[in-house]
Amino acid sequence: MDLTIAPQTEVIKGENVELLVQNRELRRMLVLLQENVDLRTNLEKLHSNPEEIQRHMTDLKLDEEDEDSDTKRIRPSKNSRLDSAQKDETEGAKQNDSPGTGTGSKQLYLMQHIIGEMAFQLDRRILTFIFPDHTRLYGVSVANIPQKIIEAATDPATGNVDEKKRTSMMQRYDEIMKTLKQYGYDMAIHPTFSEKMVNAYGIMKQHPPSDSTEMHSLCDPENLKKIAYCAVPSSDLENVLTLLKCLSQLSKRDGKPLFRL
Repeated sequence: MDLTIAPQTEVIKGENVELLVQNRELRRMLVLLQENVDLRTNLEKLHSNPEEIQRHMTDLKLDEEDEDSDTKRIRPSKNSRLDSAQKDETEGAKQNDSPGTGTGSKQLYLMQHIIGEMAFQLDRRILTFIFPDHTRLYGVSVANIPQKIIEAATDPATGNVDEKKRTSMMQRYDEIMKTLKQYGYDMAIHPTFSEKMVNAYGIMKQHPPSDSTEMHSLCDPENLKKIAYCAVPSSDLENVLTLLKCLSQLSKRDGKPLFRL
């Protein structure tokens, strides 16, 4: 007896194929980002330490001699990380409560930095909208904005509050909170959650050039969504996606990239 495959099964198969392709592209982007960071770090070391340059040149000479020798030692190719990522890709992805299943520790570390950076970028966008005249916002967080508005509007010499200034900042505060609320932002949850992400994962110490392919990929909300699924535990995923949605909307509103460097 012939058994027909249910249409839903075909849909699931198609989605799985699409996810594999997307995951492959995501891995390629992460490898390029990591190699970019490694290259910059190595260059900084070489320029700051003449002895390191000499050591590096000696290593290169030894490598060339090894290549000319009759030994059959196998050396990793320049694309070894890409090859490894593609090999892992063919094994498929498994999802559980532990982030980054099947992901290398360096890739996971980089992805978590990206999540921390995303939370930081959202907070910075909120604060600079409310306090446009403040280039340095030490001690200011989204959680304590009302208190900081009062401080910013108060003359430190006289203690008098500039009501016009205070009202203007409060209006901007109310405006941006109403906007973010439409996309799931909750003042009782997400300000402290953003701080938690930054403290837990840190932020990106270095960024690709603003006009590079890596930077364009990094500022793609769909790529960031895939990174979130890989990098954070399931208990944090919903709130991370809310932060991403809010950051994307603010980016659309001001016409600037998600990561304003």
